[in-house]
Amino acid sequence: MRLSSDALLPKATPETLYSSPFFRRSQPHLIHSHQLARLHVEATQRRQKDYFHR
Repeated sequence: MRLSSDALLPKATPETLYSSPFFRRSQPHLIHSHQLARLHVEATQRRQKDYFHR
């Protein structure tokens, strides 16, 4: 779904989106943190499912 405001904003190219040195340094850490969070959520969901399906 496109909003009317989408037409007014220019599309940024990927190079400009990821061009800051801070982002380039932080990206691997953010990806790793996201993966860890997903693993923790999956483990919690399994524990809850096992507990409630006794």
